[in-house]
Amino acid sequence: MKRILTRPLTILIAIVASFVPAGVATAASAGPIFRAAQVVGQDNTNTETNLDFLFAIYIITWAGFFTYIFIVSRRQRTMEREIEGLKQLLSQRQSAEKG
Repeated sequence: MKRILTRPLTILIAIVASFVPAGVATAASAGPIFRAAQVVGQDNTNTETNLDFLFAIYIITWAGFFTYIFIVSRRQRTMEREIEGLKQLLSQRQSAEKG
């Protein structure tokens, strides 16, 4: 099961990483002091510039959630069918042993 879950997680991480600006990746590798100085030195007065990224992450998160729910419900239906088939098989064998 672990192998099945790593592929969608890897894809999700790749998608999220593609939305991260290049400057964030270089600032993250420079250390906390450099990042703090960079954030303080920024004159970003337009607060709507990051709304695109927020919206993208919001959409990706909900899409991932609904995909997960879809996969789990599909697996549950499959297991319910298998259980019903096993119950029928068991009842057939029990009736064959009695009769």
